[in-house]
Amino acid sequence: MTKLFSLLLATGLLFSGCEVSHTETEATVLPTHATPLDNDIAETNISVPEEIQEPVWGARSIKRVADRTRDAVVEVHNPYRGVRGTGTYFEFKGYHIVITAAHVLTGADVMEIMTPSGESTRGLVVLADSRAPNDLAVLVVREQLMTRVPMKLKLREQIHDAIGEDVVYTGDPGHHRQLTIFGNVSGVHDGGSVIMHSYAWPGASGSSVFDSKGRLVGILKAVDVNRSRMSPFPQITEDMVWLSPGWLLNLEDLEKILTIYELMLELERGEQK
Repeated sequence: MTKLFSLLLATGLLFSGCEVSHTETEATVLPTHATPLDNDIAETNISVPEEIQEPVWGARSIKRVADRTRDAVVEVHNPYRGVRGTGTYFEFKGYHIVITAAHVLTGADVMEIMTPSGESTRGLVVLADSRAPNDLAVLVVREQLMTRVPMKLKLREQIHDAIGEDVVYTGDPGHHRQLTIFGNVSGVHDGGSVIMHSYAWPGASGSSVFDSKGRLVGILKAVDVNRSRMSPFPQITEDMVWLSPGWLLNLEDLEKILTIYELMLELERGEQK
């Protein structure tokens, strides 16, 4: 695997860059103090208007996409640093790949991919781009994951038109597995990053965020950290989530990289005979 990685690197098609300009920071999860209202609701006679008894078309669409993200989510373990992030399993041009954040795999060229059911395999890093605003990576998986259903790789090209639209991702933050989180696109940062109004925690880095048509909006990379003149301490804005823009993933280049990967694999097999 290391030899194959070196050959890809020599072709100049495996990209890498500087660290992202904003650091991913641990977010504090606020406790909830909800009071059960079941008894009060049961005793009231409230009629629900017919037009809001069923979700609107867009809500049904985002729910279907959410279900698909749950079938495609994987954990990405970095053996070099002993950390993990989230990835999404895709099918692209006949290849099975996992997309995650570049900072998850810093220092490693082979990652361990694990599914919620315990199935595991290895993924070879074929693309890693951390040149701001990017923070995304692609791993190719030799063997198809039997307990996952790959998503089709489609990109959301016009992100400014998506402002206000619902989006969804499934990730593995903290000790949780397969948490499906909804949100909406809030804007685009001057540097090009997509800002999502939602929530994210350590471990969710690398999660793919989708719109209601199953198109990749971006890769989750960080939460917002602000500094106030009123306090010397950084303030985490945990509901302001930064995404590496999905449309910057060049699919033509990715196809070339995977073609070269296949050629290198054939050469490696030939040398072993």
